[in-house]
Amino acid sequence: MVETKIDDGTYGKKDLDTIIDEYNACINGRTAEHTQAIATRTEQVKKISSWDTLEEKVKALSDFDGKANALEMIGEIKNKISKSEKVPNFLINGLKGTITQPELQGDLEAALKDLNQ
Repeated sequence: MVETKIDDGTYGKKDLDTIIDEYNACINGRTAEHTQAIATRTEQVKKISSWDTLEEKVKALSDFDGKANALEMIGEIKNKISKSEKVPNFLINGLKGTITQPELQGDLEAALKDLNQ
């Protein structure tokens, strides 16, 4: 935007202070956007990490009734987290009803806790 105004003659040498102010405002805006994108991605990675742990533990268990459904639900939750979408309650409740093994409860609660932060 500043470059265009310089090229078309809107700004000249006498407008140096204005050019510097607009340039700095542009850089500050882009830096803020970049910082927000990094923070969002970091949060997504943190949330997905606990779901990865749960998924690996479910895979490691011998077959149980609903194992395939549990893995599918975990995959869908991870997909929604990566897209910054809200995870529907029916998906969470379905997973809670499917994963009833005591050895998975701690990991499930940790993943759910990360989801709600």
